Amino acid sequence: MDSLPLEVLDKIAEHLTPYELAACSGVSVGWRDAFNQDSLWRPHCNKDTAEYLETTESRVEPSFECPEFEDSTLSPVCRWRICYMRETHLHNNWRHGRSVKENISIVENFRDKFCMFVSDDYVLLSSGKTLMLWDVRGSPVYIGEPIRLLFVSEENMFGQLINSNMMLILQELSVQVYCFKSILDESWELKHVFFLDGTQSVSPSEAFSVMAVTTEDSFVNEDPIVIGNLFVHYSLTYLTVLHIWNVEEGKKLKTVECKITSGKCYKICTIVKSDKPSLDIVVVYWNWRNLKDEFHVYIYSLKHLDFLPFHETYDMNNYVQIGCVLQDRFLGVTVNEHLYIYNYVTSQLLHTIPTITNSVTVDNHILFSEQQMFYKSFNTTTLEIKNVRVTNNTEVPSECYLGKHLFGNFFYTSDNLIHAKVWEIGRNPMAEEVTWLEHLDYIPHSDINRSNTKLIVKPYVHKNDFICEYFW
Repeated sequence: MDSLPLEVLDKIAEHLTPYELAACSGVSVGWRDAFNQDSLWRPHCNKDTAEYLETTESRVEPSFECPEFEDSTLSPVCRWRICYMRETHLHNNWRHGRSVKENISIVENFRDKFCMFVSDDYVLLSSGKTLMLWDVRGSPVYIGEPIRLLFVSEENMFGQLINSNMMLILQELSVQVYCFKSILDESWELKHVFFLDGTQSVSPSEAFSVMAVTTEDSFVNEDPIVIGNLFVHYSLTYLTVLHIWNVEEGKKLKTVECKITSGKCYKICTIVKSDKPSLDIVVVYWNWRNLKDEFHVYIYSLKHLDFLPFHETYDMNNYVQIGCVLQDRFLGVTVNEHLYIYNYVTSQLLHTIPTITNSVTVDNHILFSEQQMFYKSFNTTTLEIKNVRVTNNTEVPSECYLGKHLFGNFFYTSDNLIHAKVWEIGRNPMAEEVTWLEHLDYIPHSDINRSNTKLIVKPYVHKNDFICEYFW
């Protein structure tokens, strides 16, 4: 084995899990050296997590211990295998609820409780019309208020980093783009302001005039899609129009009109993006035709700024929600208690599974439920559908609403808007299993930093204290 060219070994290792790589490393000294290659272990690591853990001391006990011994006659463990070990230690902290919790008290009583990591070690929290910056490398330390928003939020705000020096804030129909040279800048520059339904950027003074004439019905009712420097959303002002902006330039790229030609399109129901990097999004339209609710599902390419050939229509006698998930080249549509799985690139229907109530994408899985209980999963790599078993089923309530992917193999379910349960899929590589991580307290719309080492938890309505939870 140790005489094989590295290129051949890489090809073999492409099909091995980390568990199998570790098993091969334990066969002999020769096999250990052969499988002790950075190129074999790096694909199994999260680059952001690896770089952060290499330079950050753990606050959580027991801390990670590097498996290196000065008197060892064996060759040193390669860097990326150690990175994988650190990441496994971090994930074990999440699994077992090992963490350090710190309160961040906000004196002012405010309605919108906004929190957002702007780096692994700094977080923005809302306080009225300002956003407060906190240093959370150790116990939280107040830094300042680098952002003064144009408006007081009456609804939940949305924020997202565009790159390492730029972020956007969505308040009702207004999008404010702020930039900074350093996170620690006393004041962040307001670079662009534009309104969803507008055609170009406006000045701050013009923004006040536009906001003054907006109606109560002029708002967005779900989070927008932000991919790179592209911002995509729709509003309840013009129900059938999708708006696409280049955030860095503050320039509108396209206004996408409804594509339906058979009957009058009533509104866009939802837009969905993939958890994995992709410039393809799902756009679902609803219209009323022949006394029936009709849903039209399309795939829109942000690369080509046009619809792909894929199109499916679903009829219902009563208006109900339609669920869509996107992963790689696969689309899952949950409607009429059925899950339809397509290869949207070829428009091929791969599977139709009855009595499905919900679905969620987790890593390379489309996980779905039957009667609000975990049921099966579709593997987007092997294209196989397998039964899913809950490892601690006797302890877990049967009802669950599949929420969203968090990171890695972790995701959450919720029974309402406040309480959520965190789960993990794929802990056992030989079986399709999900495990409830009962030690974790999670609230939807909380935020996890990029290295997955910290969690900022939004307070309940009647409280003002945020909780910063450290898992490393």
